[in-house]
Amino acid sequence: MKNLLKMLAYLKSLDPHYIIWMSLTSLISAVTPLVVLTLSRILLNALVAGDTQNNIYILLAALLGTTFLLYNLQAYLKLQVDIRRRRIERRAAQGKSRKLMELDLAFLEDESFLTGLEEIEQKKYISNIGVTSLAEQVESVTGAFFNIILGIGLSFPIFLMPLSTGPISNPVLTVALFTGILLFAAFNTLLNNLNIKAAQEIVAGDLNRINLVFGYYVMRYGSTPEGAKDVRLYTSGFVQDVAKWLYKGSHEFIMTIFKQLGKYPSYQELLLGCNTFLIYAYIAFKAYVLKLPAGDILLFAGTITLVSEGLRNALVARTDLKLNWTYFSEYLEFMNLNEGKREGSLPVEKRLDRAYNLCAEKVSFSYPSTEKQVLKDINIDLQIAKKYAVVGLNGSGKTTMIKLLTRLYDPDQGRIKLNGIDVKKFDYNEYLELFSVVFQDFKLFSLSIAQNVACSTDYDAGKVKACLEKVGFGEMLETMPKGIETCLYTDYEEDGYQISGGEAQKIALARALYKNAPFMILDEPTAALDPVSEFEIYKHFQEIVEDRTTIYISHRLSSCRFCDEILVFDEGQIVQSGTHEELIQDPNGRYFELWNAQAAYYQENAGA
Repeated sequence: MKNLLKMLAYLKSLDPHYIIWMSLTSLISAVTPLVVLTLSRILLNALVAGDTQNNIYILLAALLGTTFLLYNLQAYLKLQVDIRRRRIERRAAQGKSRKLMELDLAFLEDESFLTGLEEIEQKKYISNIGVTSLAEQVESVTGAFFNIILGIGLSFPIFLMPLSTGPISNPVLTVALFTGILLFAAFNTLLNNLNIKAAQEIVAGDLNRINLVFGYYVMRYGSTPEGAKDVRLYTSGFVQDVAKWLYKGSHEFIMTIFKQLGKYPSYQELLLGCNTFLIYAYIAFKAYVLKLPAGDILLFAGTITLVSEGLRNALVARTDLKLNWTYFSEYLEFMNLNEGKREGSLPVEKRLDRAYNLCAEKVSFSYPSTEKQVLKDINIDLQIAKKYAVVGLNGSGKTTMIKLLTRLYDPDQGRIKLNGIDVKKFDYNEYLELFSVVFQDFKLFSLSIAQNVACSTDYDAGKVKACLEKVGFGEMLETMPKGIETCLYTDYEEDGYQISGGEAQKIALARALYKNAPFMILDEPTAALDPVSEFEIYKHFQEIVEDRTTIYISHRLSSCRFCDEILVFDEGQIVQSGTHEELIQDPNGRYFELWNAQAAYYQENAGA
């Protein structure tokens, strides 16, 4: 009941009126057959008693008219509930997406967190699990409750009818009946609990793992455009072998599941059948001894059937709800996660001159679930409008430092300050507005070029074009019939433009310019560009970034010469800093080593 209340509270948060509509629908659904049975009883008794033809017609009209109205009302209410159930499903999906976007980036880069989230998702593909199933199960429980209560209420008079003749008295017969019912109920509850336990173990165990592996290799890896090329060139046989192995290995396991989960409901059905038979025998015996009218027999038999149906539905719904809780408890835990980084409330000063100083003081950082420090005692002082290059081997901490400066991460030790104030004190969203960043793994969307540049459906077309021209996309734009309204990719538009890696990088650079933030951070911004485009970007770099404070991460050291200062990272520390001319004078320094290694590579290739 405690867990059910939590589920109901969540459904109410998605649609405040769903429970009201669902309860009303369940009530009408339970009342309708009882009203029909009651009117049928009156009509049948009137027919048997030889009532007048006019009365028979009136009773028949009442039966047909009431049945028509009730079933139409029931259909209308079910439609409303179905609409709200779909709304709940949509809002739950939106809520999950919103939660993922609000969570700290550290969560989404934590392998254990992502694995746990994937396991939660996989459970949705198991029968009767998920938010939509929850709504249906609550509706089923409510309907079963009304069926049992109203059915017992309407059939209760037969248990009070005294036996004037017969081999046993009414109290003895009734006590024997209810003793049998209680015994059947006890056995049913035991079987139901065993069924729930077995189902929970299966959902939480091997079945979930099989779904994960099957989903990755067969559904995801082999069907995505990225994976499809490698599958055809290298691993088509391998993926097929994995699929065969999964089918073969899982078939016996799944058959075991069906046998295990199938036997308990079979026993429950048998017990419910015995229970129903016992009650029918009781009614038949009383009807025979007391010479009950045919209409009364119809009523009592019908109501007892509704009670049995209610008991069956309640047991099934209880099993489904408890099974659903294995998913839902983890889902609620995810939805209640603390997003983090939202504690600040200080507004960021709005400065047209972009005079913001950003510094890191003794900053250290480790990724979640690891003890290894990615950064150790980092000190950086970014002066207003200066251009910085950050260089170093892969894994030296360059991109991690950028994520700390932009508060995608928070440092484990040390502080990052904006104009002398700890950045944690600032409103998080306002602080993010200070940065235009192009990461190596940036994302463009299946929307128009203009919407991709502005990251909005409301944009300044002139500004979009100007930004695209600055990064060298102007000539390409002129060849497109729809210009900045051209849709990228063909996911939603048949005439969408399939963009190349270099062109995508230019649009990402234009996006950073359009935001017009005081800090611009470019992580390998020309990696996918051809040499001519790269030369044009470097040639006009000062014009492109204007008076912004700029951080430029690159493995091509020749492109760092135009920067005011170069920061050299090595194994999570800044080991050198200075201009190119200063750093190249130190033959024992890491920069000298990197520079000469690249120079030798280019000389060798030029000679070849």
